[in-house]
Amino acid sequence: MTSITARGIRVWYEESGPVGGRSCVLIHGFTGSVAEWSTVIPMLNDLGWRTLAIDCPGHGRSASPPARDACTMHALADLHHDVAVTLGFRDAVVLGFSTGGAVAEEYALRHPNDVRALVLFGSAGRDMLSNLVDLELPTLIVHGDREEGSIVQAARRQHRALGSSYAVVPDAGHFAQDDNPGALNAIVRDFLATLE
Repeated sequence: MTSITARGIRVWYEESGPVGGRSCVLIHGFTGSVAEWSTVIPMLNDLGWRTLAIDCPGHGRSASPPARDACTMHALADLHHDVAVTLGFRDAVVLGFSTGGAVAEEYALRHPNDVRALVLFGSAGRDMLSNLVDLELPTLIVHGDREEGSIVQAARRQHRALGSSYAVVPDAGHFAQDDNPGALNAIVRDFLATLE
C-alpha cells in the first residue's frame, strides 16, 4: 500500500493489476478497509482489470478527517474520485460494498463521465430512488441469500427503479465476499463480461 493526500487528508490505497488495464474503483464499507476486497481484487486482476481500493478517511491506515463534513457521502465520493483521476482511473467500474455502495452511487451521480458501470453489493445505498432513476449506466445489484431484510428490500426497489442486473449469492450473509467468494466472483465476472 502507498499513500496520497486528497482534500487535505492522507489516505492509503492499494493499486494492482496490469498497467493499461481497464479500471475498477472499489469502495469499502463503514468500519472496514481495503481488506474487505481481498477475495475480489485477485479475480479482477486476473481478468485484466486494474484496481484501486482506498482506505476511507478514519479507516484502515488513512488519517482521520479534520472535520465531520469530510465524511458525508458527497465528500467521500469526491475524495475517491479525486484519487482515482490522479492515478489514471477513468471510465471506471465502481464497486461499493455495504455503506460503500452509497458512496459508489454518489460517485456515479456526481462524476458520470468517469464511470463505466456500477456494482453494489450488500448495500441498501441511500435508498433514494428519485436520484437514481436517471442514472443510465450498466448496474449490478447483488447480495447474499442470508442478507438483512432491510437491505434486500432496498436492493429490490433499486433494481426495479434502475432496471439493473440483479443476483443473489447462495450460502452468504452480508459479507458475501468472505462467505462464498467463488459464487460472488462468478456473478461479478459475468456482469463485467457484458461490458466488453
